[in-house]
Amino acid sequence: MQPFNLTTRNADAWRGLLLSGKASPSLRDCEAVSLAGALELLATSVALRDRSDLFEQLASAADGGDPRWSALMSEWDGHASITKTDIHGTRGYEFFRLRTADDKTSLSFSLFLERFCRSMTAQDFPAKFANALSTVLDEMADNVPQHSGRPSDGIAGMAGYHVEGRSRCLRRR
Repeated sequence: MQPFNLTTRNADAWRGLLLSGKASPSLRDCEAVSLAGALELLATSVALRDRSDLFEQLASAADGGDPRWSALMSEWDGHASITKTDIHGTRGYEFFRLRTADDKTSLSFSLFLERFCRSMTAQDFPAKFANALSTVLDEMADNVPQHSGRPSDGIAGMAGYHVEGRSRCLRRR
């Protein structure tokens, strides 16, 4: 397969191939991965775990030290050790899994938003802009418990950000 950039559009096409039972690409075929594409692919891998090896490919990439997949998979699995060692630092990538409505109002989520702000200002974004985007990320994450079904069913959502150089991306799924 020809190398490609993993975007949400490509992740959606990948999901379609898996659902149809047709041959699908491998994670090794991805030259670059957008934050949104990574979250879409994780959602697909979880939903179709019994029908494909995609989740195992993501776990293997995480175990291999890829920073994006390591951060994403460790948070999904509930082993996000980076927040336990340095709760006030900065990150290039970080994800926060929303399992219950209480997760959204937790101290851990507040610290996640603060790290996002600090990560932005560390990359020379203006503090007011970083604070405004943190508020946007908070509002986006608020949509997860509001629109993910009944609280008794559990919530499966993920908030995340990627800050590098003078670019940033934030996403919720």
